Amino acid sequence: MNSTYKLLVIFVFSFCLISCTTEDYYTSNDVVEKLTNKIWVNIIKDKPKTMCAQYVFLKNGTGYQVVLEYQNKEVGKEKKSYFHWTFIYPDNKVIYIDWGLYWKINSLSDVVFNVEETYDDPYQIPSQLYKRKLEMTSKNSICM
Repeated sequence: MNSTYKLLVIFVFSFCLISCTTEDYYTSNDVVEKLTNKIWVNIIKDKPKTMCAQYVFLKNGTGYQVVLEYQNKEVGKEKKSYFHWTFIYPDNKVIYIDWGLYWKINSLSDVVFNVEETYDDPYQIPSQLYKRKLEMTSKNSICM
C-alpha cells in the first residue's frame, strides 16, 4: 500500500510538472512586444478636416496620445494626453486605459492594431451602447 501511494504521488507530481508550460508566458510576452514602443496611428478623414490620433504604449504601463488636426494639409491643432494602461485579464485581450476606457483587442500584429473601445469591461457587459472600432497601423513617424 505504501509503495502504491508513493507511485501515485510521483505520478501526480510528474503530471503537474509536465503540464506546466511557458506557452502562456510567451503568448502574453508576444502581445506586449507587439503593442509597446511603437506609434499606433488612427486617421479619420472628414472633410475639410483630417484627424490623426497617435497612441504610444510603453512597457512600464504608461503611454500617451497625440491628436493632430489637419485642415488643408496644415496642422491646425495638436493635443497631447498621458495615460496609464494595463491588461485586465491574463490572456491580454482587454486593455484598461485610465481615461475610463476598455480596449478589446480584435487583432494585433507588428503593423496592425484593431480594437473595440467601450466604457465598461466588454466581457462583463457585452451589450453596451457605446462601442467604437479603432483601426490603427504602426508608423515610425508622425502622420502626413
